[in-house]
Amino acid sequence: MLADRQPRLVDLLKKPGTTLLGKEHPFAWSYVDYMMSIVPHKVMDFYLGIKEKKHPREAFKKAFDLSIPAFEEAWKQFVIDKYSVKDDSPAIPKRLRRR
Repeated sequence: MLADRQPRLVDLLKKPGTTLLGKEHPFAWSYVDYMMSIVPHKVMDFYLGIKEKKHPREAFKKAFDLSIPAFEEAWKQFVIDKYSVKDDSPAIPKRLRRR
């Protein structure tokens, strides 16, 4: 875990996707991945709320019935469970590594 050094979800929501920094993309992707794991069809409800200029707090509550801090805490556990490296195998398959 990055010891709570991840960008705040609310800050990422304020940015157009095309302006995200490279280091922000994995976080944005994992936030959406977690949203999809909760209730996939509610993700569009959430983004429609954001597009309608609702405060993220309202959009989260309406779509997922969660506060932003509760969402972020659940997201952290999701990341630990889903993305943790469980073995020492290389991240790049052998056939793709340069020789």
